[in-house]
Amino acid sequence: MGSPDPTFQETSRGWAVVRWIPAIEALRGVAALSVIVGHAIGQVHPTVEGAVVSPVQVLFSWLGSWGVALFFVLSGFCIHLPQAAGLAAHGELRSPAWGGFYARRCRRLLPTHYAALVLSALVGLRFEANLVHPPAAPTFLAHVFMVHTWWAVAFHSINGVLWTIAIEFHFYFAYPVFLALRRKLGPMGTTAALLVVGLAVYGAASVLLAGSESRGVGQNLFVVYWWQWAFGAALAEIYASGRAPSWAPLFTTRAAPWVWGISSLALAFADIVVLRLHVRYWLLPLFCAMFLLSVVIRPWNPTPLGVALSRAGLISYSLYLIHPVALALGAEATAGLPGIVRILVLIVLSVLCSALFFRVCEAPFLPKRAKATTAASALFVS
Repeated sequence: MGSPDPTFQETSRGWAVVRWIPAIEALRGVAALSVIVGHAIGQVHPTVEGAVVSPVQVLFSWLGSWGVALFFVLSGFCIHLPQAAGLAAHGELRSPAWGGFYARRCRRLLPTHYAALVLSALVGLRFEANLVHPPAAPTFLAHVFMVHTWWAVAFHSINGVLWTIAIEFHFYFAYPVFLALRRKLGPMGTTAALLVVGLAVYGAASVLLAGSESRGVGQNLFVVYWWQWAFGAALAEIYASGRAPSWAPLFTTRAAPWVWGISSLALAFADIVVLRLHVRYWLLPLFCAMFLLSVVIRPWNPTPLGVALSRAGLISYSLYLIHPVALALGAEATAGLPGIVRILVLIVLSVLCSALFFRVCEAPFLPKRAKATTAASALFVS
């Protein structure tokens, strides 16, 4: 983990570039745990329109959106990094072998996703909660074919977080288009163009579908989020080059991770609306992306907290998929506990259930190198 790759070289005015970036696992852990904390608080203290909400609740409720934005940027970074490495080494942006690319993506994500879908449907028959709902045949099939984000009734059905997995697959399906755009417009030009497209689609849905159940569908099509993924891919090219651009002080200074991390969380208190647009949701991915880049360029010096977050990162996919099920199972059993105690119990239950699910349903489908890394984690796999 963290061993230098011969394709990459350290530069005189940049950073050492490695293929396996230890900090990525920690960032995945941070993102997954952020979503869990946000949803656990929402389960115990659901937001009621017009009710007075404390600043602490505002901040922790923001963690769900923060974690999703970080996940989307991370995805673009990680998926595009092999192509970015090839560009740095050969001066040419090559496409992956598409058959192998899609086979690896499907093997890595689909079995675990379908296991989580079935488990969520079974739990939803008995324990309905904020994020878990009883299944219906049409909505279940929509989830199977990753088209539930195109249908208002199915969008948040069964398991409320699965919409992001469909969006993720739409990013993969559109990757050839992204590479074609990247070759014509460059990394930042592509990001800017997709940002304009996202704003246009979001704005059109807000105006043309106002008052319709389909409004949320239009506002959450994958093209609305595609620029976030593209920005992550652009950062992968910056990272793989190993060379600091002219604006490098924004992410190379010692305080940069803290500045971008805290600023992205502070957006929870800056809900400015311009032309029906919540500005903070469009700034958040930018802040998360800079936070990501400021972390990955630094040498990995694991602290006990960093090691714990990395271990959480190893099971982050299971954490993300299964925590709604754990919250549904624990909501009724913990109903009599004080608020803060109940939240902590639900978070611990989510981690334990996800660790078990990971071992049974996700670990068998990991690549060999990931399995070896996972086997070294005494906390979750012993």
